[in-house]
Amino acid sequence: MRIIHFSHCDLGSTEASTAHVMEFADGLARKGHSVLVASPKKSKAYPYKTPCEMKYFPLIKVKGLRQITAILTGFMTLLCFKKSWKPDCLYTRRLVLDPMPGIFAWLTGTPLVTETNGQIEVHQYEVPWHGLWKYFWYPLMRFFERILFSNSHAILVDGNQRLSVFKDRYPNWVNRFHLVRSGGIDLERFRRINKNEARKQLRLPMDKRILVWVGTFFDFSGLEILIEAIPKICVQLPDVAFLIIGDGATREHYIEKVKEYGLSDRVRFTGYIANHDLYRWLSACDLALAPYNRLRLGKEDFTSYKIFEYLACGLPVVCSYEKGGSNISYINEFNLGATVPPEDVDAFADAVLTVLEEPSYFTDDFIHHTRTILNELDVTWEDLVDKVETYCQLSIKAS
Repeated sequence: MRIIHFSHCDLGSTEASTAHVMEFADGLARKGHSVLVASPKKSKAYPYKTPCEMKYFPLIKVKGLRQITAILTGFMTLLCFKKSWKPDCLYTRRLVLDPMPGIFAWLTGTPLVTETNGQIEVHQYEVPWHGLWKYFWYPLMRFFERILFSNSHAILVDGNQRLSVFKDRYPNWVNRFHLVRSGGIDLERFRRINKNEARKQLRLPMDKRILVWVGTFFDFSGLEILIEAIPKICVQLPDVAFLIIGDGATREHYIEKVKEYGLSDRVRFTGYIANHDLYRWLSACDLALAPYNRLRLGKEDFTSYKIFEYLACGLPVVCSYEKGGSNISYINEFNLGATVPPEDVDAFADAVLTVLEEPSYFTDDFIHHTRTILNELDVTWEDLVDKVETYCQLSIKAS
């Protein structure tokens, strides 16, 4: 197949959406398909080697014009590729304000597979002048959604709750909606290597128990819970150190908070670590952390992809969880660590102390257990790419 993978993601960024786009695209290319990845040139080009053909369309980098110019130039780019590249299928990661992939499919007869990992309702407070949500933004987004979905042969939905909502909203199209996670884990890339060897390579202390958090720094990321818990943990455990891996707008704020607590010698902020090298840093650690607040956990079908990465590297996990079908429930279901109520700093610190005291979490048997569970749950990128390939093939046959 010749597949265009179209999205509005910044492929030069370190955002999780970049990894999701390229995992699907690279996976399809490795299966022998010709894949062209099209996205706006928001910053730099995708920096890693890929079997895909990469194309970037321009946009005006002026506030208020970026989105609309990316939508228009993206549409023109698709029309050009239809003539010059002759795709068999268009796969798009939905942007709620962009109906143009649907219009392109309608105009050209190109089979369209749409990936959607959210409902338009979650954007109410992200749009400008959100007071107009009920009268302008919501009707506009619903109109665009209908254009996109009505011209899609298959719509891949990330989560059972979303799937149920879409089927209720569009009863005439129920057979178009399918459950496919928008992210998974590469068990070859994320693997456990010898802890002491990893620490030697990375020049990390051999005499400490190292706790790790990985993510993007932003308001309400959940990191604020961990930063408040660190002093409570350090008082109890003098042999514990922390790795905070990632980057983002609020990084300096958290560095200053740690300085205020006088714990800079116990907490290391590494900055961004490339996805392909992250396994070494995780292998050097003893326990992984994933605190979340209610705002994030309350989002429909919330999935914590970092938990898959932690588990693939054989780490027990302490995380926030309340209820629902999130993958965080696996932590309790398969005894992979501990969960605590969101935003409860004391409970989070106590859970860390409890897990560190349980020797069964720090054995070769536990590492084998975590990877076996991930294989049985069908959450690897290989499994997800197989599903995407199937729906692209079925869409071509049905067109």
